[in-house]
Amino acid sequence: MGRRKDLPTVIDATKVVPSQKFYPNGIVADLQPGDNSKALAVIMQFNNLPVVDLNDPKQVEERVNLYMQMCYDNDYKPTVSSLAAVLGFNRRSLIAIVSGENIGGAWQNLPTSSLLIIKKAYSSMEQLWESYMQNGKINPVSGIFLAKNNYGYVDKVEHVVEAKATLDENQLKNRYEATLGDDEL
Repeated sequence: MGRRKDLPTVIDATKVVPSQKFYPNGIVADLQPGDNSKALAVIMQFNNLPVVDLNDPKQVEERVNLYMQMCYDNDYKPTVSSLAAVLGFNRRSLIAIVSGENIGGAWQNLPTSSLLIIKKAYSSMEQLWESYMQNGKINPVSGIFLAKNNYGYVDKVEHVVEAKATLDENQLKNRYEATLGDDEL
């Protein structure tokens, strides 16, 4: 089955992508032609950075500062996964490092000063997330998703069930006997 001949080989993004899309819940997605290209270009910059020596706190600090500057220069919202990528690991490893989980591997023996720099950068990400949420700069559903998956927030309802002895043995016996007829005693 071949390609249909009437389909264009180049698509005019202004005809395909609306500038704003209204979702049923009233949330507006601000879609502009070229948004994906811009984001991909920034991510490619992140992924092409040389490997950083995590055992050298100065290199870690320089990398975090470079990352934040790149986000600033490109008007790119920093993400937990891209912060992890510029440091040389994935989002789950970053969260484990920050939370102090024993994940083994190379991260287990990082110098305390490197860990503190990484934790501070991660804390900055959470501060940005809070600011975005409080100021309407992020879709609330996306924001809640990010909070749960990146920062450990939970929606939790706890039900505490306790067994309480409301009657002692004699009271229980008397109550039981009261329900029985005289012929059943």
